[in-house]
Amino acid sequence: MLENVTTTYDAVADVVVVGGGATGLVAALKSRELSASVVIVEANYDIGGHAITSGGSVALGGGTALQCRYDVTDSKELLYSDLTDWSIIEPNGAPDYRYNDRSLVRAFADYSVPTFNFLVANGVEFDEPPESRPSTLPLEDIR
Repeated sequence: MLENVTTTYDAVADVVVVGGGATGLVAALKSRELSASVVIVEANYDIGGHAITSGGSVALGGGTALQCRYDVTDSKELLYSDLTDWSIIEPNGAPDYRYNDRSLVRAFADYSVPTFNFLVANGVEFDEPPESRPSTLPLEDIR
């Protein structure tokens, strides 16, 4: 059974980021890049958030440098189409993508390459060939 634990901190920062997951860490990095002091508040004993369970997979596309290195032809328009086209069938037989919010997918597609570039500029290393997504990208392009 968990006990009530009271912890007190006396810190001052320009930016307080709640959550040390993938999004929170990027927010903290960008804030530091803009010369702000940052405090990250994380409920878990370690950083990573839900991203810690992703197995290290980062689903970015749209023509990243990694895709180019492996001769994978992609674009933000193709990425958007792949994530909104209800005719694309998942291995389980379901067209899951037809329910995606179009405005969120548009933003994801438009900022996928800049996000990839930001991660690389901040020390993230991508060693493996990019994974295929159920899409118009043929598997032969990534092998």
